[in-house]
Amino acid sequence: MGKALLILCQSQFQEDLYVEGVVALMWSYNQREDVEIFQLLVELLYLPNATNLEAQYNTNCQLIVPYMPGTLQSYADIPIMVFPVKECFSVPFCKKDHKFILGKVESMEYYLYHALIMQDLREKEDLASFCHFFIFQAMGRVLASNISEKLTQDDIDDEFIHLLHEYQKWMPQSELVDFCLVLSLYKKGEYQEALNKALPIFERRRMSVVILLMLCRIYEKLHDYNEAAFYYGLYISYCLNSKAKVEFKPNQEVTKIMDLSYPQFSNVLTTAIHAPIYKKINLHKKNLLDKAEIYHGTYLFNDKIKGDRFWVGFYNGGHLFDALSRLGESIFAQGDGGIISIRTDLVYDLMKAEEGKSVIVDVYENDVVIPLAGTEKHQAIEFCNSSNEKINFFLPKEEFSFFRLSEKTKISSAGRMAFGQPIVLKHSPKRKKLVLNILVDAMSWGHIKKENYRSIPHIMQFFQKGIIFDNNYSVSEYTYPSLATIETGIYPQNNQMIGATIYEHLNKKYITLSEQMKRLGYYCTTVMGDTTGVYNGISRGQDRIIANHTHLDSNVAMERLFDHLEAFSECDNFIFCHLTDTHPFYKGGSQVRLPTQTKLSLTDRTRYQENVTSVNMAKLLLHTYDNDYRLRRLDSILANLFEYIIEHYNEDEYIINMYSDHGVSIYSDTVYYLSEEQNCAALMMRGGGIPSLGRVDDITNTADIYPIIGKQVGFSVPDYVDGVIPKCLGGKGRKFTISHSIFQDKTYKLCIRDEQYEFRFETLKIINNDTTIDASSFKYRLLLRKDETEVYDTVLIDYFIKLAFDYIKSFNVPSLDENYRIILKELND
Repeated sequence: MGKALLILCQSQFQEDLYVEGVVALMWSYNQREDVEIFQLLVELLYLPNATNLEAQYNTNCQLIVPYMPGTLQSYADIPIMVFPVKECFSVPFCKKDHKFILGKVESMEYYLYHALIMQDLREKEDLASFCHFFIFQAMGRVLASNISEKLTQDDIDDEFIHLLHEYQKWMPQSELVDFCLVLSLYKKGEYQEALNKALPIFERRRMSVVILLMLCRIYEKLHDYNEAAFYYGLYISYCLNSKAKVEFKPNQEVTKIMDLSYPQFSNVLTTAIHAPIYKKINLHKKNLLDKAEIYHGTYLFNDKIKGDRFWVGFYNGGHLFDALSRLGESIFAQGDGGIISIRTDLVYDLMKAEEGKSVIVDVYENDVVIPLAGTEKHQAIEFCNSSNEKINFFLPKEEFSFFRLSEKTKISSAGRMAFGQPIVLKHSPKRKKLVLNILVDAMSWGHIKKENYRSIPHIMQFFQKGIIFDNNYSVSEYTYPSLATIETGIYPQNNQMIGATIYEHLNKKYITLSEQMKRLGYYCTTVMGDTTGVYNGISRGQDRIIANHTHLDSNVAMERLFDHLEAFSECDNFIFCHLTDTHPFYKGGSQVRLPTQTKLSLTDRTRYQENVTSVNMAKLLLHTYDNDYRLRRLDSILANLFEYIIEHYNEDEYIINMYSDHGVSIYSDTVYYLSEEQNCAALMMRGGGIPSLGRVDDITNTADIYPIIGKQVGFSVPDYVDGVIPKCLGGKGRKFTISHSIFQDKTYKLCIRDEQYEFRFETLKIINNDTTIDASSFKYRLLLRKDETEVYDTVLIDYFIKLAFDYIKSFNVPSLDENYRIILKELND
């Protein structure tokens, strides 16, 4: 094919055909190592340019000598040959492997030599910066290895200090130097100062086993055994959910706390997405885990949240009193009740509440509503107003009921009860009456665009009078990190919300979206959610969370939403609604909708994937037909909501934001986590202050939702936020958007999109257990977005590679955990 294309080009030169032919020949050689093909390419591309290439290389080497450590190899000895294809495109050839490097860089060393041969560095204004880009990886990793070796030998001399200074120069974003300081302070017995230096490292590398063990040791020395147990619990969780297997034994005081199943310790063994479930433990059993339990009729334990804690009840939307608590008791009595409950229709009601036998509720200008829940079946309560008039009633067990109060009232009971924060029934002109955020989980905007929006006519009609972002992309490929980015405006590597299998908690310095809305005076409610953001603090600003782990159907959600809007029409509501209608489920599977069961042939109906996570599901008719039906059904159900909104609110009284956290793989021919179908996510909005622009081409990503809502409702967006306001809303907008997949035991994947191009980047080495990466070797592809045609342009590729390395710089560092045994020895001595 390559030869044929070259022959076609001879009569009338066509550059595109010529490049396609040359690349085809290179791929063919890589597969067969045909000597004739290689000789043809040498004669066609290499020999005519060899003299100029060598001269360019020698000139560039002389220019960069002052900025490079060591000596560069002579032209004849470098490990690659470069084949110029056209003015802005050339392909290196690896002498060792006898392969053309097409879309793959074996090392930064190769990339440097390629640049020295093909670029004219006399045109570079900052040669020091150019050199640093190519060698900081290699220099930093060599120095890290030398530092670790000296730590092993306890060789802390002047050379060690020099190594630390050099390392800091090349790797300022790494925590290794800070950790060495912590270790030094620990050895000197300066434990409080060591703690002060260690905690910021933990905030940057929450999944580093070395840092967890260091903190456990420090707290032991400070005799704070509760905190020591907490970090040792994190350490165990880390080991159970990763390949890191290290030996470490806490002292007797910490062991005692853990043997008592201290809640703080038990909580951290639970996966971050399964509130209100927690794990009870037994250190004397080999697997450490006894069974799962569930918080109910008590506070949701979370030591990192002080004061406004969630109290756990069961949601009763119209059932018999006490029915759900009795059902819960029956399920839990079977053993391992928490896990079993995930697969039932139990719905939890998490409320910001306090406990007691009495409470006095003050009422000022406006009536208030007080939520109350009992801890006993048919629990008697008494209301007593300021005139000493009394009304007796009762509360169902572990189910919240709401009562309207018009005057100061004392509420009392003989038994313990939970009372939520009073809800003031008041509207402020500074607020909207309704801000509604609808997350449609896994709604693939890439697929919807290709289908010309035909499955969602009502959604399009409603948001056409607002803004529909056609080029919105998720930062992450699955819900846990994506939701955290939406709710904070911060990329996963910065907020450290990366792995759902390990307990994490958002740093208090980051203000969540619900916290911002609470500060503005909104009553903040999740009418439907899956508790993904509860244990980790992402949802900590909510007053109430109605949650179920799997069954988040729009039909049920709309019933709850209409009830809520009618109940609290007199106050200003911020409502979050998480729907999974368009999310294909995984591993154990879930029932497809009835039309899918009856419309498909037996062959298509029974083609089913088992034990496959949702991000890896294949393009099967069973999946696509069912998902398309669910989209149409969702559209019809939301049409009723839109009709209600228009009927009950003026345009300037509400804001509706609808978005998805990611797409799905089932519409892609091949599974690529960051594909258009899997990564292009819905984002649309309508209401007061939002211009009626319809579909817009602004490039956005899920981090932008946070500052967009800030602009909508008027809260100040913190400087640390990674999201930006799009140009169509008066902001600076984005030139490109970045999506990535950072998952333990997988290679790191990143995709950059601008108006024209899609650049795919992937490391060849897998991600470290502490989620740092080694990008010293990687592969890439540059594509046109409109049709995914491969683009061969060295200048453009260099541009995107530098963007990629700038984005990953904070976690593209040597891992402490790679050498954990060395530092573990220090901690155990």
